[in-house]
Amino acid sequence: MVKATRRTRRGETLTELVVVMAVIAIFSISTLTFTIATRSQVRFNESVSQATSELVLCKNTAALWLSYFDAPDYAITIEGDGRILTAAEQGGEDPQTFSLSFDSAEKKLTAEYPNAAPQAIALDEIEDMTFAAPAGDAPRLYAATVTYEIDGGDRTGSREAVFYFTARNEGSAS
Repeated sequence: MVKATRRTRRGETLTELVVVMAVIAIFSISTLTFTIATRSQVRFNESVSQATSELVLCKNTAALWLSYFDAPDYAITIEGDGRILTAAEQGGEDPQTFSLSFDSAEKKLTAEYPNAAPQAIALDEIEDMTFAAPAGDAPRLYAATVTYEIDGGDRTGSREAVFYFTARNEGSAS
């Protein structure tokens, strides 16, 4: 009788170990690439979300301020380099002046109202906010141009948004 010899395996071959290591390396690289791409997209989305929130806040603050002072008692003017809207009280013994201003150094929008402390709003993404009153056919039309920064990899950069406001009071525009 011939005795069959049976070979028993005691370990893996070097080739099998190299193949397993190569597969693990491929999965690791693809996971790392996905993680980096996802992190960049998340940073971009957070920046867009923050800028959008701040744009809405700027728009609503300017609209509220203009609607408050859109009355015959006040004359609205644009001062300085366009970063200050001023409402000057007309007549009276002690006329007061109230402003809506943007400080680009501190990135702060400040609104002043009668009988109230100034309301300062800190902004992170907003770089600049200027006001203009186009001359000509629409003397009661105000424009606010807001420059904001988006951070997100290759899509990083400054962008602009323009908001228009209409004053109903004939005497408020200047």
